[in-house]
Amino acid sequence: MNSTELVMREMDMTRSLAPSPGGRRVLGLLQEKGCAYQVRGAWRFRGLRSQVQRSTIDALLANGLAERVETDRCSEIHITPAGREVRSEREGATARSCSRNGAAGSV
Repeated sequence: MNSTELVMREMDMTRSLAPSPGGRRVLGLLQEKGCAYQVRGAWRFRGLRSQVQRSTIDALLANGLAERVETDRCSEIHITPAGREVRSEREGATARSCSRNGAAGSV
């Protein structure tokens, strides 16, 4: 395998870990709130009335960006270190694009 094939394979793996816009929102909530919990089959965050779609949670679990933790009382979803890394990379990219557009620091 030559170096270009390795680079292409690494880029494909990075793209596969990139969550959807809904997944990025859920990762942000996981980082902010600490965990999501399951009540009567629906995944929720404390303080929010809306529920999270099951497909979004499943995609984050499949990509290794979140993990399911079973406790005596309930099931919870926690963000993994890989999920934190993806989230911080996305926030850095957003800040860089805002500064290029002149939006950062303008009042």
